[in-house]
Amino acid sequence: MGRRYSAIVKVLGHDVVQYDIADVSIALDAVEYDKAIVATPTDTHYNLCAVLADYGKPILCEKPVSKNIDEVKNLVAMFRPGTFFVVCNWKYLAEMGDSIVYDYYKTGVDGLWWDMFQPIYLAGSLMVRNRFPVFNCLVNRKRYTQRDFDLTYMRMIADFVNGGQLWNGEDAIKATKKVLKVIGEQNERGRNTSKNWIEAVS
Repeated sequence: MGRRYSAIVKVLGHDVVQYDIADVSIALDAVEYDKAIVATPTDTHYNLCAVLADYGKPILCEKPVSKNIDEVKNLVAMFRPGTFFVVCNWKYLAEMGDSIVYDYYKTGVDGLWWDMFQPIYLAGSLMVRNRFPVFNCLVNRKRYTQRDFDLTYMRMIADFVNGGQLWNGEDAIKATKKVLKVIGEQNERGRNTSKNWIEAVS
């Protein structure tokens, strides 16, 4: 995912400095930068963002920020207002309260529901499974393609670079709570989320 963001920033005409997780403190002290994107494994987000908070620059963190709601709250509190943002490319496809249907075989390493972090936050009703081999997404019955989805990343990074409106820390907290609620509900029902349609109503 980090390579995608790097490519987009370069296409937008900006320089990119990339460092791996181990070198982040050295990088921050060694170079001048305007904004940072954290696109690393989820379990590294908290420590990396905590380091970045001390520098006071705006950051965009990949979702989920953390699977632990207390960590999300703590991170948000570390940042000045208007400097902490969470990945929100889905907002260019759907608005709050929309009906979303998503069926695609590909899921991330964090599992299906954390992969659905954004749709769960946005949807008034959500039906999801990960079975269909071709990208299959409908918002209010309007079908979107993989290209449509890829372009949402372009729009999001452009907004981040140019100071557009993105999901902030409060959005990250609310979305994390909703995902945890859905996970709890599905566990109580004992359903296999990889084989059955699941409906999550916000």
